[in-house]
Amino acid sequence: MRNLLKWIEANGGLARLKDNPLRVPARDGLMCLTVEGIGLGPHGLSALSVAHYYEQEGDLMQDPEMMFEAGPDGKLYPYAFQQASPPIYREVYACDETGKVTGIRLKLKHELESFAREWDRNLKEQEFFQDAATGEAHP
Repeated sequence: MRNLLKWIEANGGLARLKDNPLRVPARDGLMCLTVEGIGLGPHGLSALSVAHYYEQEGDLMQDPEMMFEAGPDGKLYPYAFQQASPPIYREVYACDETGKVTGIRLKLKHELESFAREWDRNLKEQEFFQDAATGEAHP
């Protein structure tokens, strides 16, 4: 998610996402995009959600939503994926009742990393990150 990270940095960085999510409204047949801080991920690192949303019968539906941890190396690491319809929820890490990571689903980890790279390219091509160069956030 290199393009996404550049856009986030140009719009105030990861720290601003908890109180000030980035949103790009729906346009030209594309769903809105929301990027927001969601606390801590499974390894205790800052986490964020990246999601396309649409509305169905008054409910916001993810299509899709991915959750990432921000690594100390400046990269984003996907750890969960969900979609509203058909309903899908998958997590890379198995955790015990205390929240401690006890296992990893390597195949899912690789699938999500691949999907995230493709999604990042698509978001750039669809001009979701067009304001990153100026540092102006979308409303």
